[in-house]
Amino acid sequence: GVFLIPYLLIVFVGGIPIFFLEIALGQFMKAGSINVWNIAPLFKG
Repeated sequence: GVFLIPYLLIVFVGGIPIFFLEIALGQFMKAGSINVWNIAPLFKG
């Protein structure tokens, strides 16, 4: 139960905005959610 509050906070503060950014970039680039990360080679790891 104690872990649930920080987890939900991180999901709402970080996860949802990144999800919508990924969707918006995918629509703009006409690419899927995986191909969107090809915009920056640094993210490949």
